Order: sequence, then C-alpha cells, then structure tokens
Amino acid sequence: MSPPVGGLFLFQTGEIAWLTYTVLMTNGLMFILLLMFTTPALGQSCDTALLPLNTPVSASLSDQDCRVNNILGSGDNSLVDQYQFTLNAASSTTISMSSASVDSFLRLLTSNLTLIAQDDDSGNQFDALISAQLESGTFIVLANSATSSVETGTYIINASTSSASNSDFDGDGLADDIDADDDNDGVDDALDAFPQNAAETKDVDDDGIGDNADTSIQLAPGNILSLPIVGRSLISPAGASLTVPSNATAVALNITVVNPDAAGFVTVYPCGVERPLASNLNYQAGSVIPNGVIASLGIEGSVCFFSQARADLIVDVAGWFAGDAYTGATPQRLVDTRDGTGGVAGQLAPPNSLMIQVAGLTVMDALGVVVDVPGTLSAVALNVTAVSPLASGFVTVYPCDAARPLASNLNYSAGSVIANGVIAPVSSTGAVCVYSSAATDLVVDLAGWFAGSKFTGAVPKRFVDSRSGLGASGGQIVAGGEVEVTIVGASITIGGSDVPIPGNAVAAVMNVVAIEPSASGFLTVYPCGVTRPLASNVNFSAGDVVANNVIGPIGPSGRVCVYTTAATHVVVDVSGYLTNESSGGFVPSTPSRFVDTRNGTGPKPE
Repeated sequence: MSPPVGGLFLFQTGEIAWLTYTVLMTNGLMFILLLMFTTPALGQSCDTALLPLNTPVSASLSDQDCRVNNILGSGDNSLVDQYQFTLNAASSTTISMSSASVDSFLRLLTSNLTLIAQDDDSGNQFDALISAQLESGTFIVLANSATSSVETGTYIINASTSSASNSDFDGDGLADDIDADDDNDGVDDALDAFPQNAAETKDVDDDGIGDNADTSIQLAPGNILSLPIVGRSLISPAGASLTVPSNATAVALNITVVNPDAAGFVTVYPCGVERPLASNLNYQAGSVIPNGVIASLGIEGSVCFFSQARADLIVDVAGWFAGDAYTGATPQRLVDTRDGTGGVAGQLAPPNSLMIQVAGLTVMDALGVVVDVPGTLSAVALNVTAVSPLASGFVTVYPCDAARPLASNLNYSAGSVIANGVIAPVSSTGAVCVYSSAATDLVVDLAGWFAGSKFTGAVPKRFVDSRSGLGASGGQIVAGGEVEVTIVGASITIGGSDVPIPGNAVAAVMNVVAIEPSASGFLTVYPCGVTRPLASNVNFSAGDVVANNVIGPIGPSGRVCVYTTAATHVVVDVSGYLTNESSGGFVPSTPSRFVDTRNGTGPKPE
C-alpha cells in the first residue's frame, strides 16, 4: 500500500497567511486541510534561514525550495526561500534582492505572517527593494521569482539597517539594535535568554537567573535530569571507599519530590531509551513525597528523571547491583485497573487479591532489547500506586502460593494517589499477589527482577512496631531518637520454614512506615555503626501515615538504624535480604546525597 501524497501551498487573504495542504489518498479521495499560521515557519518543508543584518547573502532558487501559490494573483505556484531576522530596537530597514537570472520578488512579514510590504521591481531592472521603518521584533522575508513557477537561479539578498543607537556591547562595530549577537557568545539574540551576558544563554526554570549562576534549578516538565552513576564514589558501611564499577546494572535510590507546583508524577528510567509510560512517585501540589527505587542504568551508566510538574528533586544513593544479581527493565506498565491494562478493570476490593504473572512476560530491558522474564526469577521489583481509594488502608504484595502476611507495602488515605517501590518474592510459578484493605484503583509498573541467590525473598515479616512495643520500646520514638533493627540472625520464613538471616547478608529489603508523627520531619535508614548521613527515606507531616520501600545497608554489627527528626511511631517490615558474591550481587553503601536541586547539588536539568 502506497503512502498518501500531499502538497503544501501558501496564499494570502487580506493580512492573514494561510496554508493549504492537499492530501491525495491511495483510494483516490482528496482531503484539503486549511491552516492559519501564527509562527514564522511556513510548513514542515519550508526551512527558515537567519538573515544577517548588513551582510549580503548569496543564494539560489531551485526546484527543491518551497512553492507559493498565487503570490501575484496569477496562480503561479512559484519558488520561495524563507529568511528571518531580529531587530532589538526600532530601525529604518532596507531589504534588497538582485539577480541576473531571476525576476526578483520580495515580501516582508511579521513573525505571525502579517504582510508588511511587498515589491516586484523597485530596484534596478528586475531587482526588488523594500524600505520600511520597523519596530523591535522578529521579521520574515520571502525571496521569490515573480514570473514563473519554474524560474530558478542565483540571487543576492541583503537587509541593511540604519541604527538609532550608538551602543555596541561586544565592540564588534555593529550597534546592539542591529547586532544579531550582542555579547558575541555564538548564540543569536533571538535564542539567547541573556543576550548581553556571554557567560549565560539558558534559564531552564525561568527564574531570571542564568543556569550557570543558578544554584537552584527545579526539574521542569520540558527537561530531563541525567544522573551519572558509574564511576561515582561512595563509602561502604565499614568505612571503605567504593567506586561504582562499569559492570553495575542498577542502583538503589531514594527519591524525594519537594514542593511541586501542581499534581503529577516522576518517572525514573535508564538514559538512552525513550521515556516509558510508567511512574515511580506521585505527588500533589506543595507536598514532600519520597519513594525507594531500583533504577536500571542506561547508556554511560546513567539514570534519567522526568517530572510532570515543576518541582525540586532530592536523590540519595544506597548502593548498586552488579553482575547477574538483578536484571533491570525499562519500566513497563503491567496493571492499570482504571483502563483495564493487565486484564483487570475496576477497583480492587477486599477480600480479593490481584494475581500478576511475571514469569514469561515479554519486556524491554534497560538497553531497549526485547527479552522474556525467565521462569527462574526469585523476586520482582515493582512500583505500586493506589489511586483514589475509598477509605484509608494499605496494600500488601506477597507470593501467591503463601498465606497473606501481616505486613504492608503501601499505606494510603481516602482519595489519595500514592506510590511505593516493592521488592516481592514470587510464587513457584512466577506470580505475585496484591491485596488492598480498601477498594482502590491500582497501577503496577515493572522495574526488574532477581534470579538466583543474590536476593533471598521471604514472606514479609514485621520486625518493629513501636505502637505495641515490638522491636522497640512502647510509644513513639522521640525526636532525634532511633531504633536499632537487628537483621543478621533474625528469623524469617522462606519456603514454609523459619530460617535465620545469615552473616553474609549485606542489606535488608524493608518497608518502613512513619505513623502519626507529632510534627513534620523525616526518617533516615542507615547502617548502624557509621555516622548518620545526610539522607532521608521517609518524609512526613504531622499526623501522616507514610511508608517507603528501603534497601537498608547492614552495619558491621548486623543491624540497621532508623532515625527520626520528630516524635513518631515506626513500623518496619522485612521481606528479604541481599548478598554480594564474586559473580555479582548488591554492594551496599552508606546513603549519599547525589542530587538536591534546592541548593544545586548534582547535575542540572537540561
């Protein structure tokens, strides 16, 4: 089947420029689209060249150029070259077009294609000439042949301007009001956010401060923040220096969004692939929301971040995966009960659980290669989002061939949109089940999977609940206090049997919850025995119930510490542990802050 055939033509009615695009379909039907343009571009096949002021330009009309219908009222369909120039101040401007082989014709238009002047032969012989007093702004010039639709040949076009100012910022002999690059930094003034500051050209967050000097550049919807991971330095729980190696496949992150200007979401994905339809964190305007993410590394060992609304972003790193320990995927949506993605439409309500078959799925890995999830996987990394629950409650993710445990992976309030990362063991058939204590829509995105013994998944078990005194003294943990959670030697249930967590475990996979804190603050999870780092895992406001998935590096004593800045109850559920072997595994680090857009830490969004 042949593609449709189209033709692009420009015509003028009064002072409005229109385009007709005629499409001839393969079935013989013809469609005509009528478009009014309000930008300088005349269509996708018309290129616009910058016309330097006071500098003659040699060019030619050829049959590869755009064609203009009815330029002289004769239906000539003539050839046209399109130019653009910018005046920084009001000026007397003369535009000339001369040629020995082309009957020159000029048209001068505003940037929204309103005709200012046109000329056929005011110049010598068949040359064209337009003189006009113009205000500051951007203008369009059309250089045409006036006599024939097929007339081709070379010509010289020149736009000369009489300056009304003597200022010359860069001292190049051109007054600023006619100089296309006032600060001589190689960026045309029309594209330069700071035309008289050679050190600055961009202002991605539109705060009036150039990016080079701006210490606080928020992540905006039109930008991506690319964070290099490979080659970066970290500190092990034992205090040794670490460097993320080139065989790292994924990184353990905690990301926090601070004060977004509207509701939206963050997507974390491997740099080098197209941004996927997936979310890792959902937020409301003005909120402070964290989430734990296992992020696959893309080209050059980098992770990319997108935010749907303008927001500050904090990224803390707690270690990396290497070798065959973890296979990262380009995030892929597995379930969305709002539209039936995954075969389930409508809210999930108790006592039902939703089964998600992971083994055997065809997905795209971190480098964009299509692969099948193997049947040998032991656990899956997911991002689970509750959307508009009917009441407050929680979500539990667990292997489908085990009894649903007393544990939570995500806590929500009625009407909220809240997400959390989950590392969940799978059943013997490669499936996980999702239970919600209240009716809610659910969105589930795949982040990757574990195969082999580097991650040992367990039926989630509650290790700490300060409300009952489990694993901590009864009552809230005081502001500035912490809980030491014993990991190594603690009993968990694997395959129906209770077994101790071994001494070679390097990190615990946990869900950490702050319940009814007395004031706003945060929790920091870190290996006991080291200096508490500048990092956060759970951010909360007074009275909240906020949970987050945490990969908690284990300290030399076999413990993980949970510190709080404000008095709060703390719940810790453990769903497994990670090891590191010669063939690969998880390499833990004391959490380290890699990005904080509030103070300029880390790379700037582009």
